[in-house]
Amino acid sequence: MLAEDFDSVEDRIRLLLATGDGEREPDECRRLIRSYIDAHSDRNGFVSRWDAGDAVEGAHMVIDKALAVVEDGAWPYGLEMLLLVIEEMIELLQSADDSDGDIGAVIKRSLESIGGIVRERRRIPPEERAGMFRRLLEETRNPVYEGWSEWQIDLLEAANELIESDEMTREWEDAAESLLARNSDGEWFREFAERQIAMMRYRRLLERHGEERALEFAYEHLQFPDLREIAIRAALDRGKTSEAIRLLEDGEERDQRWPGHVFRWKKLRYEAYVRSGQIESQRELAKELIAGGEVSYYHSVKATFADEGEWSAYLRDLLDALEQGSWRAQEAYEQILLEEGLYERLLKHVRKSPSRIESFHSVLMPHHPEEVKALFESRIKSLAQYAANRKEYAHVCRVIRMLAKAGGREEAQAITRKLMEQYARKPAFRDELGKIWR
Repeated sequence: MLAEDFDSVEDRIRLLLATGDGEREPDECRRLIRSYIDAHSDRNGFVSRWDAGDAVEGAHMVIDKALAVVEDGAWPYGLEMLLLVIEEMIELLQSADDSDGDIGAVIKRSLESIGGIVRERRRIPPEERAGMFRRLLEETRNPVYEGWSEWQIDLLEAANELIESDEMTREWEDAAESLLARNSDGEWFREFAERQIAMMRYRRLLERHGEERALEFAYEHLQFPDLREIAIRAALDRGKTSEAIRLLEDGEERDQRWPGHVFRWKKLRYEAYVRSGQIESQRELAKELIAGGEVSYYHSVKATFADEGEWSAYLRDLLDALEQGSWRAQEAYEQILLEEGLYERLLKHVRKSPSRIESFHSVLMPHHPEEVKALFESRIKSLAQYAANRKEYAHVCRVIRMLAKAGGREEAQAITRKLMEQYARKPAFRDELGKIWR
């Protein structure tokens, strides 16, 4: 191990002394990366989860060096070093446990560094810029990325930033189509890749040909949610509310298999109703959004009511619907009951699920003290009946303390005595109960 450490130190010195213009530099970088991996591998060449962070230190040094040479204007050398790091880390993933994400973090850092380089493209000489563009496209075809296609997408996106001519556009399109054709990561990845590539095309059109041409592209590719949203927001910004609503309703119908997208379109449709003053439609849609857990729409829709009687009727219908809904709707139901001060209805809700008394006893106690105490006693007895270990005994005792602090000290003492008698053959339980009043 000592000899290996000396090797790592030697390689580190070689890297730090390198100037960025030597033919041997990639070999020195690779040697440094592998010296740290070797120093932290077991006899079978495997890097454990606990050693992965130390094993990638050499890779981090190479990234640091790459960023330093880039600052000195050696853009292509910096790019090569970063690509080398990614390749070495992908290879390492085959013989390491990366449960803590140390290796993945190096790859992410390398890709982010490449992204930073291409965003500075105006500082790079045109000839070098074109060479780096083609180098990135070449790397997207590297077999080492098989099974890691999301990183190929990142490289393709970096290359997209460097496009400056129709010829480069054609080369990029060939690489993109080639990547999709070679995809071996399944249908889900293909859909993801197509979405990402479509957004890259949009951004390129926006930069090179302006907003109108890019928007035209978005309308031609509404099957991609991000492009549909761009088209919708453009319609809203231009006051074309009816057009935006048409696109939104079409999106909701089209994306039924993706509930997250449907909810996204509903939220935007609500915005369209607000902008266009369609209050009744806004109120109706708010019920769906609130039932989906978006309680903020409760405040928004309440502001549309000037008449207290109308609001009370709407609120009653809303609460009736939430009461029967999913767990998200139930959370919204509870929050609205609290904000509206509907403690009688909240108490009724807690009776149906006695465990909720632990969450709502403090707000209910001033209004319904006897009912709260009774619910606590019922909850404590139920917990005690099924408690079978120290952790569960401790939970029973926590609830007893809640009862005492909520104003039911006498009741808490009484039920403690009953449990001490009832569970006389459970010394661990009695021990926990005895701690309550110490």
